[in-house]
This record gives sequence, C-alpha cells and structure tokens, in this order.
Amino acid sequence: MKNGIILISIFVFTFVLVTISSSAYDDCKFACPEIEWQSSGSTPFSVPSCLGCNFIAYWSYRYLDCPELGVNWCDYKLDSISCVGCPPSCWSCSSIYTLTHSAMSTVIDQVARFSVCVQELPNDSCIANFSINYSSCWQYTSSGPGGPSGLKPCDETQCCKEIWKYCKDSVGNITGPFLVSQWGLNPVCESGQCITICEEFTPPPTINNINENGIFNHSLKTKVFPNPSADLINLQIESDTESELMIEIIDISGNIIATKNIVKKQSEIQLQFKLSSFSNGIYYFIVEQNGKQVSSASFNILK
Repeated sequence: MKNGIILISIFVFTFVLVTISSSAYDDCKFACPEIEWQSSGSTPFSVPSCLGCNFIAYWSYRYLDCPELGVNWCDYKLDSISCVGCPPSCWSCSSIYTLTHSAMSTVIDQVARFSVCVQELPNDSCIANFSINYSSCWQYTSSGPGGPSGLKPCDETQCCKEIWKYCKDSVGNITGPFLVSQWGLNPVCESGQCITICEEFTPPPTINNINENGIFNHSLKTKVFPNPSADLINLQIESDTESELMIEIIDISGNIIATKNIVKKQSEIQLQFKLSSFSNGIYYFIVEQNGKQVSSASFNILK
C-alpha cells in the first residue's frame, strides 16, 4: 500500500511538472502571431575574444499594434549567425551564449534606433518599446569537414526575450538603448547537439535614471566622438553642477576594462582615451555619481 502511494505521488508530481513545463513552453510563442514579419536584414558584429572573425547576425523585424500588448511595439528576432571567410577557430573562440548576445546587442544598438519606434518618439520621453526574441536552443551548422559554418536555432519557439527602451531628450537627441527587463525559459533541447543559453543571461550595462513618469534625467549628458574609432576616442560630459565622477569602460559581456575617477568643476569637460590595446567590438562608457549610474554611451572600435 505504501509503495502504491509513493508511485501515485511520483505520477502526480511528474504530471504537474509536465503540465507546468508545457504551459510555460506555450508562453514562449510570439504575441500576436497573425502579424507577419515585415522585413529581415543582416548586421555585422564582432566579439572581443574573436579577433579577425567577421560575424554576421541575421534578424527579422515586425511592427506590432495589437490588443494583446496594448502598445505599439518594435519586435525583432535573431534568426541565425554566420561568419564570412572564418576558420573553424572562430567558432571556438567564444561560447554560443556570447555570440548570440553580442549579435542581439548590435542589432538593438545599430538597427533598432532607426526604426519607427524611435524616429516618431516625442522629445523628452522614454516610451519606445523594443523586444528581442530568440530561441533558447542553438546548434552549430556545418557544410563540410572543415568545421562549423554557422549557428541556428534548434526550433522556432522563442523562449528568451529582452525588453529595451530608447529615450529622446528635450532637444531630440537619442539616448540608449536601455535594458528594461529580460526573462528566459530553457525547455529540454531534444537534440544532443543543441545548447541551451537562456539561463546564462547577464544583463548588459544599463542606466537607472528614468523617473516614474518615464522622463529622462537630463542633469548629466554624455557624447562620444569619433565613433567608430581605431585609436583615440573622446568622452564629453556636460552638467551644471560640480561633482566627483567615476567612469568605467565595459565590454559587451559586462566586463570592466578600465576605470577613471575625476572631479568635474566646469560645466563641460572632455576626456580622451587611447584604444590601441582594445580589440575590435562594441564597448560602453558608464558614468557613475555617488555610486549611481547617471549616464552611458556606447562606442565601436574598428581598426
């Protein structure tokens, strides 16, 4: 009798787990699936640990306006990753996690800012919404004995999602992108060649100076030039108050590459940084005041 109770308990517990997993997996489906993807494109990107590897992210885009969301939305999904003229070593210099997230960060930073969600954004607001969807299971593809030739999702279910925002200041300058939220679910990858990536997610650098009304805090402004750059880059900081600031340079994976502490007395200062020791790729300036991130700016190193 006791063994029977244990078996029943195991069956019920397994049924609950399967039900929960199935329900969660269903939640991974696209919102408003009847709205088709309007366009697709490709964007080159780099990974700091993969010098000389010319990766390309292939993505799709659609503009959502549906009751399920209750808001106009610019939706992106990552379709695949390839590498132009790359030796097999380019696929072993980094993890699938790093490759997919480097690709998505580049699409958000270099493609999404030109979408209708940003161009029609009113000044002094942060109401543009973006999502990046991607499969939680990925695998290498191969066209011959030479090794992998690309990366593609193992299925079309998009179980990982990131929500981003752009802002415009009072004169229409675009700031961002800023990560709002992220979530992921790793269903069991049926193929042994598929690798799960959602549980490894680490949010990239963001700032937290958007107030409860969604208006950007303009007390400190930053500008980066020239961008991209091969050797020297300038960071211009403007504010009306004297303050002690800490400036961090962070790579696309969130690693701190360099820090600098300054006391800003003038309303505007300009700092110059030498990039000769940096690898090609996307980096971020993070400006902190009293231990709080108050501004950020991205820049690209291209040698």
